[in-house]
Amino acid sequence: MSIILCAFFLPLSIQANSAGPKSIVEAIFDKSKNTTITSDTNAQAEVNKLVNFNVMAHNALGNKLSTLSKEQVDWFSKTLKEIITKTVYPEAPAFLREVKITYEGIKEKGDKATVNSIVRKRGEETEVSYHLMKFSNTWQVIDISLDGDSWTDSIKDQVINSLNKNGWTGLKDKLSKRLDELNKPQTSSK
Repeated sequence: MSIILCAFFLPLSIQANSAGPKSIVEAIFDKSKNTTITSDTNAQAEVNKLVNFNVMAHNALGNKLSTLSKEQVDWFSKTLKEIITKTVYPEAPAFLREVKITYEGIKEKGDKATVNSIVRKRGEETEVSYHLMKFSNTWQVIDISLDGDSWTDSIKDQVINSLNKNGWTGLKDKLSKRLDELNKPQTSSK
């Protein structure tokens, strides 16, 4: 999960509609090292523009998407976004100061692109691929793969399992509980 922290940060100076996929991913790392991202809602909003949480949510719902109402899908998308951002933003600056990223290439085809990288931390290497899609001339992250495993697919497995076992109410309760945990003030153990 910690490598995923890298995917949601972009400097305000980059113009999203003119930046290519690699430029966006490179900028993500530069901006995310700044500790202001942990609490600056304007910086977070700029970053959020470059991540398509609706596509992530729809993909995470898989074949269950068509069984849910618009209100349920909207709630899921909003809640997934909140869980991701409240998990990622607080940890990103410290994590990213300790990593070295090497870009291994870009595959761009039409409105889709993949930026491949190797992320090194304390002697360990992780292959990280950022999957982007172009919406109205703006590249947005729609998925991340760690050592070949799709983050969205991993979320989908958990979501589908929860829906199959406990239905919509069970999934909603589980996500609401997680969001409540993330919204609690953090206490320092120091």
